[in-house]
Amino acid sequence: MVDSDTKIGIKVLKRTDSFVTIKNLSCWPVDKTRFKIHAGSINGQQYEYIRLGNYSLAPIISAAGY
Repeated sequence: MVDSDTKIGIKVLKRTDSFVTIKNLSCWPVDKTRFKIHAGSINGQQYEYIRLGNYSLAPIISAAGY
């Protein structure tokens, strides 16, 4: 199995306009539980995402349609 095949599971416990607090449900090691929410767009579609680390293969979890 390669990193791109890894399944990541989280549960959102609390959310504000800028931050989200999560519970990690997967075996991927995550050191913290509070993450800054980033905004982006692809082809005019808006989405939000969080990065579970600050390194090249860190998982990015996104949500579309807000």
